[in-house]
Amino acid sequence: MIRCFICLELPREIRDLIDSHATAILRKTGARCSTVRADNLHLTLKFLGDIEEGRIDKLSRALEGAFENAIGNAGAFSLSLENIGSFGGKSPRVVWIGLGGETARLSALADSIDKAFAVHGFEREKRPFKPHLTIARVREGAEVEALSKAIREVRLPRREFTAERLILMKSTLSPTGSIYEPLAKFVIK
Repeated sequence: MIRCFICLELPREIRDLIDSHATAILRKTGARCSTVRADNLHLTLKFLGDIEEGRIDKLSRALEGAFENAIGNAGAFSLSLENIGSFGGKSPRVVWIGLGGETARLSALADSIDKAFAVHGFEREKRPFKPHLTIARVREGAEVEALSKAIREVRLPRREFTAERLILMKSTLSPTGSIYEPLAKFVIK
């Protein structure tokens, strides 16, 4: 079994910008949170969980069909870094960066993937799609006040970028963090 998810790859300059303007500030707080390394930043569209390795080719074809259905000849689309926030209310569990831009097209892609993978036995998403980039996971016992203050202090430049690659990604958990390996890539032209 291999652990997999579907994501959009972020351009290197966007990953570096997030790392220098957001995750670096969170690391300095001393709050118990695991920040996502710049190389691992991505936009998750669907988490698949553990799947049998023999299903990869079939799922890659399903992803290609969902991609063609949602993107077709419409081409690449523009997204932008908008704001920073957290999930979990007064006890944040995840710190994220919200996205703007052509989010309707992004949502259509996520919905197309969700429908295509439901045919292959993956549960449909119950919550509406909210485009965001996870930049940190908060550990139990974290100093919430310091973390909340840092989140308020982050001044992330509003930066536009083009979503260029859709990826079926393998994720291997390790003591030093997740190791990602692309299993299939589709270029958005």
